[in-house]
Amino acid sequence: FEADPDVPDGVYDFVLIIGGALPAVQKNVEFGDGSVRDLSFFDIFFGDLDGDGEVSLFDFGILVRNFGRIVE
Repeated sequence: FEADPDVPDGVYDFVLIIGGALPAVQKNVEFGDGSVRDLSFFDIFFGDLDGDGEVSLFDFGILVRNFGRIVE
């Protein structure tokens, strides 16, 4: 990913939010010279089906209830 440099100079934490995944965080990204910064979110963990910020038995229950479902 790339971060847009059109922000005030400073140090930022970036959070990547993808449906069904735990938030991925890139901390202490420094901006100050107007250049584009490459951001790498190496660890993206899927399974947070209920969006509560953790992968738990509740998420597994959602999976079990929907297993084998066919969209018509």
